[in-house]
Amino acid sequence: MHASSRTQIVSLSSAESEMYAAASGACDAVLIVGILSWMFESFFQICLYLDSAAARGIIKRRGVGKVRHLSCRSLWLQGRMADGSMIVSPVSGLKNPADIGTKRLNVQRMKALMFLLGMFDSVRDRQVGETEARAQASHEFTTQVDEV
Repeated sequence: MHASSRTQIVSLSSAESEMYAAASGACDAVLIVGILSWMFESFFQICLYLDSAAARGIIKRRGVGKVRHLSCRSLWLQGRMADGSMIVSPVSGLKNPADIGTKRLNVQRMKALMFLLGMFDSVRDRQVGETEARAQASHEFTTQVDEV
C-alpha cells in the first residue's frame, strides 16, 4: 500500500495552477520512466496531457516571455520539452479523468470517467460506467457530425 501527501500551493491563475500540477506529475513520471528504462534497457518518453491551452503554451516556449509568475518548475518543464524527453498534448474536456477530483460532476459524467479509468465494481462483477461512457461517446460523435 502507498500513501502520499502534497502541500497545497496558492496560484494566481488557472494556467499557473495547471503548471504546478504538470510539474508534479512530470516529476513522478521521470522517476517511473527512469526505473522502467533501467529495468528494460529501453527508452520511454513521457507524454503529458493538459487541458489548459495557456499551460501548454508556457511549456512549449523557451524562457519567461510575458509570464508574470514563473517558477523554476516551468523552466524545468520547458527543458524537458526541448530535449525531447517529454511531449505535451491536449486532452479533451470530455475525456479528462482528472475532472473527477477537480470539478463537480453529475452521476452520469462521474461514471463515464470512472469507466475511462478502468474502475471495476466487484459486487456486480463488471466495469463501472460502461453504459454512461457509451452514451457520452455517442453524444460526442453526433455533436462532431453536426458540426461538420
